[in-house]
Amino acid sequence: MTKYMYMALPKALPIRIDNRAQVVRIMNQNPEGACTGHAVCAAAEFHYWRRLGKKVDLSQRWAYRKAREIDPWPGENYHGSTTRAAVRAWANFGICEEEFWSYEAYQITEDSPNFDLLKWEGDPKKGAVENALKYPVQSYRRCLTPYDIKHALHEHGIVIVGAMVHSGWNIWGEERIRYSDSVSEWGG
Repeated sequence: MTKYMYMALPKALPIRIDNRAQVVRIMNQNPEGACTGHAVCAAAEFHYWRRLGKKVDLSQRWAYRKAREIDPWPGENYHGSTTRAAVRAWANFGICEEEFWSYEAYQITEDSPNFDLLKWEGDPKKGAVENALKYPVQSYRRCLTPYDIKHALHEHGIVIVGAMVHSGWNIWGEERIRYSDSVSEWGG
């Protein structure tokens, strides 16, 4: 497995890349901070669909838990993980199929900082570890520039991108996410 910086080859890109029709499914983390697990599963499912020619439903719960095991943010009241930890977890453990550990979002409330998420999640079904080893990532690269991201998208069809999340993301009905100094930052 390789994990280096992405180096785009100097070649012309198409004016437009639209892979939306190839996205296997849209995932919803609800209010739980499991975005990294969902992002990695979306990329993995897209990758395996292109490689194997069949749909595979992978476990967002597995991807999220494994990312949190690598990147637990000790001492902070945070129900989430980093994109880097999620990709590293995919590389180290693979991702099991959804049938071994389905995703049910925890509904976050004011008492959430004291909530034991690991206890609530439970554990995957027997055979999940072996199943996850069937779905590893062969290699991954870190993109540092928009140019590299565009080339990676053109070459591989999908990229995982981290972004800071704020309360403006919850304003529905507009074509873009609004941000102002009055919104509160949540993380991401």
